[in-house]
Amino acid sequence: MAEEINVNKISADVISELAKNAACFVVKKLRKAYKDFVSKEDIDYGTAFEKYLLEAEQHISMAKTILYGQTPQYLYSFFVCMGISNRKDIIDTSNVNNILDIGNKIIMTGTGGIGKSMLMKHIFLNTIHTTSYIPILVELRGLNDYISENISIEKYIYNILGIFGFKLEEEYFRYSLETGCYVILFDGYDEVKNANAQKVTQEIIDFSNKYSENHIILSSRPLDEFVGWSDFKEYS
Repeated sequence: MAEEINVNKISADVISELAKNAACFVVKKLRKAYKDFVSKEDIDYGTAFEKYLLEAEQHISMAKTILYGQTPQYLYSFFVCMGISNRKDIIDTSNVNNILDIGNKIIMTGTGGIGKSMLMKHIFLNTIHTTSYIPILVELRGLNDYISENISIEKYIYNILGIFGFKLEEEYFRYSLETGCYVILFDGYDEVKNANAQKVTQEIIDFSNKYSENHIILSSRPLDEFVGWSDFKEYS
């Protein structure tokens, strides 16, 4: 039990430091971009990031599998990292920096049941502990509850942050997106229903162009359409 408490404390300390550093980075970049940012510099990005990361990490670090039935298990009690390849190079995913070094826009494909969602959870958790970025895991199948014309990836991401305790107005979230402080993980692209697929595709591409300084990683089953995603590097 003592060991578990220490691990939790280490994680909380890491998150606190990451939130503080990310907040400083955001504020510094926004001061350069906006002359009126002095009136906004009391925005508490640090507290917002920390609360979000603590709640999201606790949720994402637990997962259900067929092996363990209905009882959530700590991800790293069973997860084993798999490599990703573009037919020339094999990338070790145990450290997310190896993935981020590929570029800012990445598609990771694999057949059903191979463990793409677990890998995305690992990337989320590893981003917290090995980088200065704020990770956001976006499960795209949640967009199946929307009518196509009402879909906005930007608003959907903001709603996800709110579920995990992010307490800043949407305007200030948009400011932070402009600074490139996020690793955004779009999981399960192939799970989006056909009626929404075209709108979701355009939303993701537009979002990745508008906020190109962030790292965007998308997971899916292999699809021929990715040949047309010219800005994205595809790995399997």
